[in-house]
Amino acid sequence: MLRPVDIFVGTDPELFLQTGGRIIGSEKVLPDNGLQDQYGAFSIVQDGVQLEVQPRAAKGTQNLGANLSQAFKLLRGHLAQIPEVICCFNGVVEVNREELDSLSEKSRILGCQPSKNIYGPKPINVDAKEYRKRSAGGHLHLGLGGTKIFSPSNIEDERHRQVPLLDIFVGNTGVLLDRDPGAAERRENYGRAGEYRLPKHGLEYRTLSNFWLRNYSLMSLVFGMAQVAVATLEQSLGGERIEDELVEVVNIERVIEAINTNNWDLARLNFEVIRPFLAKHLPERSGIFPLTPRTLDKFLMFAEGVKDRGLEWAFPLDPVEAWTTKYGPVEFGSFLETI
Repeated sequence: MLRPVDIFVGTDPELFLQTGGRIIGSEKVLPDNGLQDQYGAFSIVQDGVQLEVQPRAAKGTQNLGANLSQAFKLLRGHLAQIPEVICCFNGVVEVNREELDSLSEKSRILGCQPSKNIYGPKPINVDAKEYRKRSAGGHLHLGLGGTKIFSPSNIEDERHRQVPLLDIFVGNTGVLLDRDPGAAERRENYGRAGEYRLPKHGLEYRTLSNFWLRNYSLMSLVFGMAQVAVATLEQSLGGERIEDELVEVVNIERVIEAINTNNWDLARLNFEVIRPFLAKHLPERSGIFPLTPRTLDKFLMFAEGVKDRGLEWAFPLDPVEAWTTKYGPVEFGSFLETI
């Protein structure tokens, strides 16, 4: 049975600002030094056209979610002073030419330092000054120091083995719920399968968009599935034959294709391949792990509902409201029981 691994988690999700249905650069709304919490729990900064929320890393998704909630409360208060500017949580947007040309040089560039890719280099192939599409990431930071996976002293470093497991459990599962029509185009440049960085705290998994930022329950799903990936590798490095079970059944090329093309049907087939593994190794009760053997069917029914009706069907509340006045850290397992 999989056992949760005690790690710090972090994130730096992005979103957009708009007025009158038109995307505007974050530099027109946020101060140059961004917005900060006086206690250091978070900051909100300009990041090209987008803004980026930087909550302090925490032990456990609930604590990280609380930091995100506080950040959104500050952002809501700031936007209340700026008439008609609201948040946009779309994963991919198009900025009109007049707006893009009006922004500073640093806001027009695509930003992000190059990522690593476990399957080989993947360069960005567009000219940022001409290309008017922009995308919002929802990257996961995993503090792996002290695990069998990674030691900051580099005595142990198996982080490269973690990335494909994250694709299998997190990236592929995300395809079932991230139905943004621009998702496949986004992955021509950002968020491809296998995209990661190796910060000093452990691993940054860079494949997901910001789709999970719609509600804490979705956040608990993606971080919980990341825990499945981490636990699989940690216990395998401890001598259990868990990772080998996946290697025997998973076609990683199909996982890569499902992620890079945002192909729901292929992602569903990939999920069915790992379903016996999950049924065998997940605990009977949800906790840090968001699914259990008995809720796998219900999760797939939920994913089919999202495919047909979008995430708004299950999470109709405006995301800013969901993170502020209506915030409650409902774990995905508990949410799943309500539908």
